[in-house]
Amino acid sequence: MWQRVRDTVGWRDVVPHPKTPVPAIRDGFVGFACRPAGRSPQRLSRLLTAYDDVRLEAAAGADLTPDLPARWNRIIRGVPVAAFRRAPAYAKNGRERYGLHADTEHRFASCLAETADRDTPVPARAARAYLDVAFFHPYDDGNARLAGLVLQFVLLRERVELDEVAPILTTVRRADDAEGAADLARLVHGIATATHRRWLRANSKPKIADASGTRSRSGRGALLPVSTRDPNQLEVVAVRGATTAKGVAQVPQKAAQALDLLGGGRSDGCAGRDVLSGLVQRDVQIFGGCAVEPQNDVIPHAQTLIARLAAPVGQGRMRGSAAGARGR
Repeated sequence: MWQRVRDTVGWRDVVPHPKTPVPAIRDGFVGFACRPAGRSPQRLSRLLTAYDDVRLEAAAGADLTPDLPARWNRIIRGVPVAAFRRAPAYAKNGRERYGLHADTEHRFASCLAETADRDTPVPARAARAYLDVAFFHPYDDGNARLAGLVLQFVLLRERVELDEVAPILTTVRRADDAEGAADLARLVHGIATATHRRWLRANSKPKIADASGTRSRSGRGALLPVSTRDPNQLEVVAVRGATTAKGVAQVPQKAAQALDLLGGGRSDGCAGRDVLSGLVQRDVQIFGGCAVEPQNDVIPHAQTLIARLAAPVGQGRMRGSAAGARGR
């Protein structure tokens, strides 16, 4: 199923080529790996060891041959050998079946080799490789973790870093969803763009901070709460005064929650992902509670977001990756 769907996606045109390098103020993959409570120290250690190897191979410009995913899978599972599966595999409680044919392993290797095609923008190549691992399901265990490592490898080899990966790695994808595959490429590209903007902001001229937030030397009003300057927190745009724009009582629950996140400068991430994950628009880009806004006209942008969330579907409400991904 995935291989037929894969060929219908316009990978070369779905997103533009990013300007590289894309530096980051923090390593989003490490932050994501360390975030879940209750993860065993051994499991985390193995994942980070494999990630260290990913970064080394990416820095060396290595080709993505099957030997690399096999090595990373072996490391994250803590087994002496990781061989390609020898039977059909199942996922999503048996709802998806990944068949096994005489040429399945060969086709998987051919798909991995396509990550070197520089005519295809690297966010699209990384998203496609992530889905290749997920839907070829090459090993008996550890495929989800391996998919994240492969995505990171493809990006890092092209000097593209991400400071946040949770929206990519936590959204359930379906093998028969071509538009969802394209949406993933758009999401990777959008987060890379946002990562670069945050890096530029963090490395720009110092700003004057007051008790209510941060403002530029031009003296414009406070836009970002001081707490969001902590690089370990998700960045959330604080919109002071937007609560009076329409009145919270007049908007539905989701818009009220979004307004609370925007107005309160909360940065816990989880609630933000539930409400805002995947809402990617050209003027307002939000990824799992991470908002990227121009420093001018922040309040009008936020009001536009609130209005779209409040509108019924078909009357201006945002469609696309958030609503679509949740059903995938």
